[in-house]
Amino acid sequence: MAHLTLDKDPSTLSKMFDRISSKYDRLNQLMTFGIVDLWYKKLVETMRPARPKILLDIATGTATFAIKMLQRLPSIRHITGLDISTEMLEIAKTRVRQEGYERDISFVQGEVSHLPYDAETFDAVTCSLGIRNFQDLAASFTETYRVLKPCGHFYILELTRPQKRIIRPFYKLYIHKVLPFLGKQFAKDRSAYEYLYKSIESMPLPDELVTLLYRAGFKSVSYRPLTQGIATLFTASK
Repeated sequence: MAHLTLDKDPSTLSKMFDRISSKYDRLNQLMTFGIVDLWYKKLVETMRPARPKILLDIATGTATFAIKMLQRLPSIRHITGLDISTEMLEIAKTRVRQEGYERDISFVQGEVSHLPYDAETFDAVTCSLGIRNFQDLAASFTETYRVLKPCGHFYILELTRPQKRIIRPFYKLYIHKVLPFLGKQFAKDRSAYEYLYKSIESMPLPDELVTLLYRAGFKSVSYRPLTQGIATLFTASK
């Protein structure tokens, strides 16, 4: 697989996300024209039949998706949010406290390739808009598999490269030119949003990602393109 080489050192990424933490959610809305909420909704709908109780939300960020899961999935008893960014987690803790979910969501700073949990701890693991930042996808998927209970599920929502030829020229223009401009204007950090498009370009294609999940031990792996392939929803079971 030939992909763009990109520095994904956890320390470097942690500092980058610290810098943009206060504007992260607003920029996600702006850059996706609000479609990100529809993607979150589809992910929750996919999770509903499994009725998960104990969840791990990797790359939880400011807890936007963790809170949506708690609000829309009545089966949930507790969510643990894990992230490498100190500032993201501080915002997440404040939001959870303000919305009255302190007993329902807790947070841990850490890396997905070295999860600080025993084997077979969680009914489900989720990662929304985060796996493109993993330094080692194979090791991260192996760790995710380890902490899942038997018959547990791994749900991934990620930005991907559209494969339809008619869409790709417009998509490339947007992520190469418009996205860094928005990052510079609104986040005052052009480099962070240049990293964003490079991280998408460095991602394996969906079929390649499915292969990595199978190699980590997962079964019944499938994916569903969203919004013409701008995002993709993956599901896998243990």
